Amino acid sequence: MWIQPHKFRSALNHWGIFGLVFLIILFIICLVIYPQQSYEASVEGLKLWWEIVLPASLPFFIGSQLLIGLGAVHFLSVILSPIMRPLFNVPGAGAFALAMGISSGNPLGGVVTAELRKKNLCSKTEGERLLSFTNNANLLFMSGAVAVGIFKQPELGIIFAIIHYSATLGTAFIYKFYKFRNHGSTNSETNEEGYLLKAVKSLQKARKDDGRAFGKLLGDAVNKSLSTLLMIGGFIVLFSVLIRILSISGLMNILAELLSPLLTTLGFDKELAKPIISSFFEITNGIKLISLSTAPLEQQILVTCAVISWSGLSIQSQVASVIADTDLSIIPYLFSRIIHAFLSFLFSYIIIKYTNLLNHLKSVSPVFAEGAKSIITSNWLSNFWFGFNQLTVILVFLFLLAVLSASIITCKNLFLNIKKSNR
Repeated sequence: MWIQPHKFRSALNHWGIFGLVFLIILFIICLVIYPQQSYEASVEGLKLWWEIVLPASLPFFIGSQLLIGLGAVHFLSVILSPIMRPLFNVPGAGAFALAMGISSGNPLGGVVTAELRKKNLCSKTEGERLLSFTNNANLLFMSGAVAVGIFKQPELGIIFAIIHYSATLGTAFIYKFYKFRNHGSTNSETNEEGYLLKAVKSLQKARKDDGRAFGKLLGDAVNKSLSTLLMIGGFIVLFSVLIRILSISGLMNILAELLSPLLTTLGFDKELAKPIISSFFEITNGIKLISLSTAPLEQQILVTCAVISWSGLSIQSQVASVIADTDLSIIPYLFSRIIHAFLSFLFSYIIIKYTNLLNHLKSVSPVFAEGAKSIITSNWLSNFWFGFNQLTVILVFLFLLAVLSASIITCKNLFLNIKKSNR
């Protein structure tokens, strides 16, 4: 007799809860068995959050909350629609999420996308499309932490950036067709008539609907930003401890032994097995293990590019947490990480196999290399100002993008008027 689908799902959920409870109890037991190692891992995770993540990300989080509260994102949603809708099948406000995600890195793209959904600036489907390509590694992480800090080869930063952002665009193009028939925003989009006026009215309406004085808005932005960053810090510490426990308990070696035959079959060094398993959970430590392996540099680059795009369960859990109070599903985002990782692997293979870019870069010094070195070894205040300066650059970029979009729609209207007059 066949089991009915609803009974199967009910049984799966039932046993899933028991499995989750069992894993949590097992994790707590490991904390008791390995208290010293757990404490050291917690301190390392907390240090990473305090010295780099908090100061570099805080300006972006506060800035994004202020711009949304002031209605600026509503303005951008109308202004940038002529660019974002044809390219990615998302509203103009998606450009804001993409810019913030690229500049600040994970999981700010998810944070901004969740806010856009709450403000009704995108539909459920559009929000899930945005999640697929707005959560990215930022340039500082790839050129500084990975290329300079881990591989000690600044020229690799250019390789990582080109591949990662090319795969981002590829993922965005694929997800353009996700639920393609269901593309309408819940709020009305731009039309050809009264384009700039409509954008201004949208900003005014959003500001009126919000109603908070600037002092209140600023206080709420700081409180919400710190709350989100505390949550991110908790995930960083949790996964730092989890990876340490997996390593010292021997479970990491067991999983690596299971993966090694597959890597050997595919022509990869089996020493990459443990770094890949580690990267599945958290990518920074995983990439460090990749760089220390005996695998050839080309294989290290291939795997690292895929790992950066996968982003790890730690970051994926952060994204799941920030969208938990919306109707956005995490499933399309998880599939997008697989697609992004595959495209990054494919693009890196093409660049290494069929171009001489890697050898060429070794003969030059990247412009950003010295800056990347300085930021990695700088203090808390320097990291904060770096994040603030990056936020300023992003705002200028969005302004120029808005001017470009306005110029496009103006030229389009002018062309239509000339065409009508000729008739």
